[in-house]
Amino acid sequence: MVKLIVSVNTVDEIEKAYALGADEVVVSIEGASFNALKKVKLEDIDPTIPISIFFNCFIFPDIKDHYEELFQEVLKKKIESIYFQDPIILTWAKKYHVVDKCIYRPETLLTNEYDAKWWINHHLKAISISPLLTIEETLHILEQVSNTECVIHGHLMMSCSKRYLLSAFQNTYGTEPLKENYDLTIQESQREGHMPIYEDSNGTVVYTDYLLQSIEEVPLMVEKGVSRLFINGEFLEEDCLFDTILLYRHLLNQKLMKNDCETYFEKYKNLSFTKGYYEEKTIK
Repeated sequence: MVKLIVSVNTVDEIEKAYALGADEVVVSIEGASFNALKKVKLEDIDPTIPISIFFNCFIFPDIKDHYEELFQEVLKKKIESIYFQDPIILTWAKKYHVVDKCIYRPETLLTNEYDAKWWINHHLKAISISPLLTIEETLHILEQVSNTECVIHGHLMMSCSKRYLLSAFQNTYGTEPLKENYDLTIQESQREGHMPIYEDSNGTVVYTDYLLQSIEEVPLMVEKGVSRLFINGEFLEEDCLFDTILLYRHLLNQKLMKNDCETYFEKYKNLSFTKGYYEEKTIK
């Protein structure tokens, strides 16, 4: 069975996401998650409810002991999946016997079948394919590699940096504090779109100005053997996130009607939905 995964911003959204048809719900925890999801405190997570987490910060040698202790604390929860990108997580996962819960998600970097096979051969739960590929490239990897996940909806992370870029701008131009502000965007000189940008203690992340939608592509992914489909919750209002879960749940259950799509896209016509890079390579 193909699983529908969704990332949420608050602990209050977890049960509702499950009720609407999510098979797994993912949160970002304070101190260990590097993205623009709102961070939740580990102690606020109900230990009886299954939950998945992003443990995807960059871990340097001088702070690895702190993060290993935090990793052990995470394992006291009812963890379904652990999303990571730093290879040291695989070392700890082997040490604490949770490799089968780990999903390698380096955002934009996993772009070919060879990398995917190398990681999946370490007996991980899954690998997450870069969403910045054409649909043909994505389907090829799905045919070659088992236990795969595709991001199918939401703002896509375009870049991340350990540098505090917004703070540097603030210090240079004397602006108000820009750290942990969810209302900021940047614009490239030759593009009209405004890309969300966010900085916290882990660094700075930049997202696409558009929202990926994959209504037509999901059946193709399922046919080629995808295991998991992921909805990104960053910068999505709660109602939109919940409607999105329901839309894809109906699609996977083959209950999606044409008017369901029309109603959804009309309701959120102010958002910039596109096919992303499904039909156009990032590098020509």
